[in-house]
Amino acid sequence: MNIVVVIKQQHEEFRHLIYQVTEAASKDTPDQMRLFRQVRSKLNAHGRAEEKVSFPRMEEDERTRQAALEAEEWHAASRNVMSRLAELAPEDELWMPKWLVFSGIILAHLDAEEERALERLDKTFDEEELERLGRDFLAAEEGIMAESSK
Repeated sequence: MNIVVVIKQQHEEFRHLIYQVTEAASKDTPDQMRLFRQVRSKLNAHGRAEEKVSFPRMEEDERTRQAALEAEEWHAASRNVMSRLAELAPEDELWMPKWLVFSGIILAHLDAEEERALERLDKTFDEEELERLGRDFLAAEEGIMAESSK
């Protein structure tokens, strides 16, 4: 499957999950941490797969290089906030403010990546390469998920 299509579909899933965590947290439901762990796990695998498959290829081409470098910076910022958030218990008064900042960073990143990185990726590489990158991305993501579940 075309990597641009795969990533956009996953971004929609992330938007939905982020909304679910925020709703669960505001209602103080037990689902909050389960949903948070799910978001954390999926975002981690997604981001690492992008860093392993799509970003290196994008960095090789001057037309997509800057978009890849920008996306890598978004990933670094997201990991930083996520690690601080993961250290807190949901009952901590700082959990929700950190969650809201984290979710804002992620949502802004998804939008920026779609508008800049994915659009350039789609326009720069032919369908065959986009399909290959999609297969490689999904395989990398699956391997990362399997590794993290050990």
